[in-house]
Amino acid sequence: MLSDKLLCKEWVEGLNLPLRIAPVLWIGTDAAMIPEDLLRGNVVVKANHGCGTNYFISSGQFDRAELLRLSRRWMNRRHGRC
Repeated sequence: MLSDKLLCKEWVEGLNLPLRIAPVLWIGTDAAMIPEDLLRGNVVVKANHGCGTNYFISSGQFDRAELLRLSRRWMNRRHGRC
């Protein structure tokens, strides 16, 4: 459970601890489907199943082609297999 980012967030939120947890704004498998309005501002696009799969967007400034290229690579990678 602790290696699944979404499940872990849900578990920690259920503990009712005085912690600030960043909200999940969108869940899906194709970054091309992320609504544009969610990419305005300061956000992080992350893959749930990997390590080092983070794309930081600051003040809504980002390269959409780069985000799509990276996210597709993340989604095609299977962890735990050689």
